[in-house]
Parts: sequence; structure tokens; C-alpha cells
Amino acid sequence: VYSTGLEAEMLNAMVSEVKQNDMVGFKKYIEENEDRLGAYNVEYNYNIQPLVYLADTTDRITPVNPNPLVDAYYQMLSYDMNNMSSSYSQLMSMSTDGMDIWTLLYGDQQLLDQQYDVLCGHWPESMNEVILVVDDYNEVTGMTLYGLGLRDPDEISNVFADLMAGKSVEVQSASYDYNDLLNMQFRVILQTDLYEFDKTENCWKDRSRNDEFMADKIEDGVPVHISGIVRKKAGTPTGALMAGTICYTQELVDHLLDEIADTEIVKQQQAKPDIDVFTGYEFEDHEDVTIDDVYAYLDNMSEAEFAQLQGLFSKMYGNSISPDNVIEALNDMNDDDLVAAVAPSMLESVSLDDAKAFAATQQGQGALMMLLAEQTGTDPNPALLEGLDDDTLLTLYQGIMESQITADAIRAKIAGMSEDEVNALAQSLNPAKDVESMKKALATMDEDMLISVFKDQILSQSTDNTYDGNLQKLGLRDPESPFAIQIYSESFEAKEQFEDFIQEYNDKQAKEGDEDAAIEYTDYIGILLSSVTKIINMVSYVLIGFVSISLVVSSIMIGIITYISVLERTKEIGILRSIGASKRDVSHVFNAETFIVGLVAGIIGVLITVLLDIPINMIIEKAAGAPDVAFLRPVYAVILVAISVLLTLIAGIIPARLAAKKDPVIALRTE
Repeated sequence: VYSTGLEAEMLNAMVSEVKQNDMVGFKKYIEENEDRLGAYNVEYNYNIQPLVYLADTTDRITPVNPNPLVDAYYQMLSYDMNNMSSSYSQLMSMSTDGMDIWTLLYGDQQLLDQQYDVLCGHWPESMNEVILVVDDYNEVTGMTLYGLGLRDPDEISNVFADLMAGKSVEVQSASYDYNDLLNMQFRVILQTDLYEFDKTENCWKDRSRNDEFMADKIEDGVPVHISGIVRKKAGTPTGALMAGTICYTQELVDHLLDEIADTEIVKQQQAKPDIDVFTGYEFEDHEDVTIDDVYAYLDNMSEAEFAQLQGLFSKMYGNSISPDNVIEALNDMNDDDLVAAVAPSMLESVSLDDAKAFAATQQGQGALMMLLAEQTGTDPNPALLEGLDDDTLLTLYQGIMESQITADAIRAKIAGMSEDEVNALAQSLNPAKDVESMKKALATMDEDMLISVFKDQILSQSTDNTYDGNLQKLGLRDPESPFAIQIYSESFEAKEQFEDFIQEYNDKQAKEGDEDAAIEYTDYIGILLSSVTKIINMVSYVLIGFVSISLVVSSIMIGIITYISVLERTKEIGILRSIGASKRDVSHVFNAETFIVGLVAGIIGVLITVLLDIPINMIIEKAAGAPDVAFLRPVYAVILVAISVLLTLIAGIIPARLAAKKDPVIALRTE
């Protein structure tokens, strides 16, 4: 058995083929040749996602874009991903890409008018207006409802949890009036609005988890509302917009780019390209980090940074205790470790109502009185319980409960737990379940080790630890350097012409000695169509073969029938020749007959085809939803009739010549 090393060749090929096109140069070339691109609509994508929130922040802050399902998804998986391999965790993270419902409105207005019907309202006319796209049945997915803020993102956590537990999820449906959707109000803020300058630490901090701070930013954001609802026209195979999306205008993106470029945090980062505005340190220089910096980072980290830290915990602590093995894991602990691990979570479940119920019993009053006497250094006295406030009562009750928690009691309680209670206990033992749990877990680590891990694993990865990475995170984009360029052509012929346009650009770069600037692309539609075309051509060739055989056979039959006619009319031929008809005249008689036969046959065939098109189109439209698929153009009808006449004339040439060559005397004697 020999190893081929094929996997190494595949990896080398994959890496070597990764290339980023020169969008700057190609954009400039497009602008220089705008007069040649009248048949195309060119859109520039700068890979920026507007931060959209519901305008009403009275009850809560409701983000709708980027998709709130992503955060809910990570929150639900925060425990389970700690138990996955890092590669599988990354794969699960990548699966949330493409879940954004708010997208850029692509295509020019003429193209959109051709493809879509406006059900209510109108197309966006300013940056403050967006359009909602529904499918052929006026439906949108639940994802769209979350993207509109019509459903609570917290609901999805329960849905994911049920799915992970193998439970069935009930499909929810709802209907909304057009006017209810058109009256929805949103606010768009800048990426830079998420940060506030901290004078104490001399750096910018993420305040996106501060509701009061975010409410003020949202109130000052760009107001946006749904101006209309559109649906793809019947018979349109594909549209420029995806059903279930909310589309904003390029004008809004341009406004956001201009505003971001004028913000203080961006100006400060540009003024000090060597200093990371998010940490206050020089890039790649974190030698002055202290333990206070670590805890300050924990207090102000964003959801994304929290998810990153959870991934780090999975590496530090290995596989956390899961619901499947929690009982076995706890039983393997010694008594002291078991009490230390479980007691805090058990005490967290103690409530004030439990404390009051305990204090209402005679046994509880006695225990509380003895504990108070011990703490105050006095004799037990019922007067000590008078005027006891709620906080003190709860603290005393927790102390009593803690003194009664033993390893044997814990094991007995765990043995009698239900599956749900075991799951809850396992979750409570997860050191990365929330910020406070993380702090408690980190407090057990050596400070020097903790600072080292923080510098190597957190600071080195934040914002890619580069000047350009920070500007990207803040949403700054160069108008001359688009992330992608979308080209919409009027037809497939125009698409092929644009490929020639790209080739001209590549040839120009090659002549200038800058071959790396050449544009590389893959024409997926062309590849797909070429495959379909090959299949269609193969079928066509087979059909043409059958038709050719049938035409040859029919021509032979016409020739035979004409020859039989000549034999039956031999005496008539002799009479015609005897009264002065020439050989050509006799030939014309039979040619005229074959011409008439071909003409009548062609017309009948065309009429039958036109009549059959009616039921065929009705059946296809009902079955596939595609109207008027089968039809015969007048030009093709004339061509088919001409072919029919030509074939009959050719088939009758030999019999006609035989008739013309017959001897008149012999013909007259023939019976």
C-alpha cells in the first residue's frame, strides 16, 4: 500500500489559488469606460452592515440588524461549544454567515419595475426608506420577523434548546396588515456609536451592553421606515431581490460612510496609527497590562468578545461537565471539592420567600436566634428577631443552609434529581456561563499566568491587532476600494460582452507588466448554461436524427405515390403528347401536383401545431407555472411550409422526368 500525497497537493492548490482581485483598478477602468456600459447596471459593495434597532426603546433595546438570531444562537451554544473541538466550533460559527435579513437594494429602478409588483406603498425614494420583499404567496420566513423586530430574539434560545434536546418545535404562523408593517419605525446608528472614550484608561470602550447609553444613541440615529412591500411578478423566473429581505438604499450606505469618517474615534485612530484606540497600547505592545486591566476588560466586553472568551475557557478547562456525565463526574470528586463545586449553585437558588417561610416556623426562629446571638456575642433572645430586614434574613438563612450542605447530602440530592434538574445543575457548574462565573474561575488562577493568557489570547486577537483592522471594525471604508462589484446585464448576450470587457482590462494590465492586477472570475451561470446547452444539443441531435429519417422515408413514399400516379396516367400522358404538349409540359403537370401536395400538407401541419399549442400551454402553465412556453413564430411557420413544398418537389422530380420521357405511341397503347 502506497501513499499518494494527494491531500497535500489539494491543500497546496487551494492555497495557491486564493487571490484577491484589484477592485481599485477595475473600478477606475469601469468609470473611464462608462459610455460603453449603457446595457449594464453597476453596483459597488463596501461590505458594511448598518446597525438597525427598533426606534422604541421604552421597554428594551431591540437590535434587528445584524440578525439578532446570531447572538441568540451563540448564547444557546455557549455551553455546548465548550465541549466541541475547536474546528467543529468554528464550523458551527461559520454556519451563521448569511443570516442577515437587511440587504442592499441592488439593480436599477427600471429593472426592478420589470421584475416586481408593488403591493403597497412605493419604492424607496430616500435613505430613510426601505422596501420589504415577500414571496409569491405574500409570505416571509420567521427569520424576517426577527429581522423586523416582530418576534422576541430570546424565543429562539428556547427553540434551539428544544431542537438540541431532540424535541419537536411547533411551527408558528402569523399575519400582519400592510399598514402595520409600513408604520414600523427603525433607527440606524454607526459602528462608532457603540464606543465611548474612557478618560481613566485613556482608550475607547464598548458600551453596547449599556442600555441607557444605547438608548441615547438610538434616539439620535437615522430614522428609517418601510416605504413599500413588493412581490416578484408572475412569470419572472428570478429576481434581483431575495424574498423575505428588507432592502435599504445605497444612499443610506453612503451617508453612513461619510458620518463614520467624521467621528472622533476614527480621527483619533488615524491620527495615531501606532496606538490601538481600544486598548490604549501600541499595537503588538502589551507589556504594561495589569490585573485591573483584565477585570476592566471583563466588565466592558461585547457579546462577540464574550463568545471569544468562552472559547478560551474551553481550552483552559478542557471539556466542562456536561448533562450526560454530571452525576458520574460529581461522584468521582472528593468531599471537599464536591461541596466547593456544588454549594454555591445550590445557595443561588435560595430565595427570600424560602427564608421567610423558614423564619415562620418555630425551628427556624430558634436557629436564626442562635445564629444572631453567636454573631453579636449576646445571649439568645427573641428580641433579636424583631426588626430583622429582608437582606439580613436572607443572609442568615443562606448561612444556615450552607452549614447543612454536606457531601453525602449533595450526593443524595443529585441521585433523586430529574433530567431537567441535572441539566440545570450542569449549566450552573459551567465556569463560562456568564461574566461573574468567569471572574470567580479566573480568581483561582495565578495573576501572572492570567495576565500572560490575557495578553496572548485576548489582546493579540482583538480587532486583528492592526491599524487597518480597527478601521474595519469601526466601519470605515475607502470609496475607491469596494469589497465587491455587482454587474447586472440586460441579457445573456450582454453578459458575454462584459466578459470581453474584463478580458480587455486583463490584456491592458498584461501589456503594462502588471499581471497580478488582472481580474479572475468564475462564470457560474456560463458553466451551468453550457452544461444545460450540451444536454439540450444532445437531445436536439437525437430528435433531428429521427426527423431526418422520417423526412427521408416520407420523401420516398411521396416519390412512389407520384410514380404510381404516372403509371396510372400513362394513356393521359400519351394524349397530352399527341395534341402537342412538350416533355417539359408533362413534367410541369406532375411538379404542380407535388407542389400543391406539399403546400397543403405544410399548411395543415402548421395549423395543427398552432391548435395544439393552446392545450399544451395550459397544461404546462398549470403544472410548472410557466405560461406561453410552446408557440410557433410566423417566420418559422413560413419556413416549415417552404420545407414541406421543397421536399415534395424533390421527391417528385424523378417520377415527373419518367413521365416526360415516355413515348407517346406506346403511352396511347397502354391500358
